[in-house]
Amino acid sequence: MYETRPHICRSYRCGVLDSVADGSLEQEQAVQLVSQARSLTQTLATLLPAPDPESPKTLCQRLFAFYRGLQQLAPEHRQKTNPALLLAAGSLQIMLTNHFKVHELGVQLATFQPPDRDERTPQSS
Repeated sequence: MYETRPHICRSYRCGVLDSVADGSLEQEQAVQLVSQARSLTQTLATLLPAPDPESPKTLCQRLFAFYRGLQQLAPEHRQKTNPALLLAAGSLQIMLTNHFKVHELGVQLATFQPPDRDERTPQSS
């Protein structure tokens, strides 16, 4: 992508690459994981609110901002969040943490507390 690649970029090996190298993951499975992660990333890029000039720019920053905002919403407003956005965000979080060694994302998003069951399920009278 560029002539002079920083050392950290040259030396970084994601979990998928390590798993292929140690034989615990077939190359075809690795290609599928990368394809799924890219697809989820594209989905999130379209579903997350567009950044304004004063908001975070990168997808990870936008995802963190989304989760922070979600935590601040009242339960009745949280329930109105786009299910496709929640599914894509959660799936990408799990995938990056489990397969790509992006632990910072897992740690940041682990602070997100889903609503209590009582908040998610309307009570019948």
